[in-house]
Amino acid sequence: MLRARGRAIGAFNTGSSGLIESVQAVLLAPKFERIEKLDNDTLTLNCVGAPNQSCLLLATSNLAPPVQWTPIATNTTDSHGLLSFPSVEISSFPQRFFRLSQNRGEPEP
Repeated sequence: MLRARGRAIGAFNTGSSGLIESVQAVLLAPKFERIEKLDNDTLTLNCVGAPNQSCLLLATSNLAPPVQWTPIATNTTDSHGLLSFPSVEISSFPQRFFRLSQNRGEPEP
């Protein structure tokens, strides 16, 4: 949660003032925590984010603009904000880059 507080002064010559407060829930951007290479040319990607956050794993084999990210999988963090994407295939690619984003149900650009 993010909380902002401030004092507002109003009205001419009356000296009135008041407190203004706003509270907003803020989701942490998901991030990679650990990557494990398995024996069968697959990866397990361990990630962390906000509790019960839906995360989208995307991949590309070329970072030259314009980058075309392909959705690979969607997963939801547990109550501690942890999640895993097991058995991500890498053997068919000479190089592969991954991106993790919050899944808002919107199509990726």
